Amino acid sequence: MAGCNLSGASLKNADLRWTNLNDCNLTRTNLRGANLFHTGFNGARLDYAILADAYLFGASLNKVQAKEADFTKAFMKDINISESSMLNCTFNQSYMIRAVMIGSDFSGSSFYQANLVGSALEDANLSGSNLKEAVLNGATFDATLFAGADLHSAEFKDAVFSNMNQKHFKRIKNPPLIILKRFKN
Repeated sequence: MAGCNLSGASLKNADLRWTNLNDCNLTRTNLRGANLFHTGFNGARLDYAILADAYLFGASLNKVQAKEADFTKAFMKDINISESSMLNCTFNQSYMIRAVMIGSDFSGSSFYQANLVGSALEDANLSGSNLKEAVLNGATFDATLFAGADLHSAEFKDAVFSNMNQKHFKRIKNPPLIILKRFKN
């Protein structure tokens, strides 16, 4: 199915395990509750797509464009989202344990109560994002930008920060103690 145009289609609760949706146009596609186990979305366009409650275990979303896509309560364990533009997306209450997020832009996105335990965020942009009550324990952050993000009650136990300084946390809201101690003036 690579390169397909499913823009606006309703694939609610569809079984698309191991499907190749690379370079597909999935703009405004409804994939709510779909089984997307190890599905490839590399190079796909997911603007305004609905992936709420979808099962995305091991899925690959590299070089994806997904403006305002909804991943609310999605199961995204071991997902790879690298070199992607995920502006203003919703990941509220998503299960993203061990997610690999390298070189992706999540500006303005919401990760309210998302579980990102053990995830790797390298050169990722979380500027202006909502990370309220997100669980980021054991996550690794390498040159990750949090400028203007809201970190109210976010958990960073055993998180590792490298190649970061105060500019990465400019104008953050509600910084947790670990951030205040590590990056104080």
